[in-house]
Amino acid sequence: MLPCRHIFHLDLETKVLTEDRWHTYVALFEECGFEVYETMGHVLVEPEERPQVDNVRVRSALQLRELVERLNQQLYAIHDMMEEDRVVEAEHGEIVENWMGFVNEVVEPLADLLPEHIVKKNGRPWEL
Repeated sequence: MLPCRHIFHLDLETKVLTEDRWHTYVALFEECGFEVYETMGHVLVEPEERPQVDNVRVRSALQLRELVERLNQQLYAIHDMMEEDRVVEAEHGEIVENWMGFVNEVVEPLADLLPEHIVKKNGRPWEL
């Protein structure tokens, strides 16, 4: 529930820890102390056990958010593994850039699609 080292590192480059966000983190612990950690955790839910969302917009937004979160977690795991395995600092950039190349190869074409191509199904660029 506290910002991890990755957030602090990102904050050096881009101010993500605004005063309001920091007060939100502090408020979590003012109310119930470290019970926040004792009562919260990640729970993996099997697809058949997930509640069914009838709203297509909400369901698709949740699915996309889950995929983005999985990619973020994978990136953090890559950095952590490089540190654990004591990979030479000079190689970190190459390893991450290689992985990001795979991500960009898949995501960029999807992000570049215009809504008209998807909704109207005419001139579908992925079929060209």
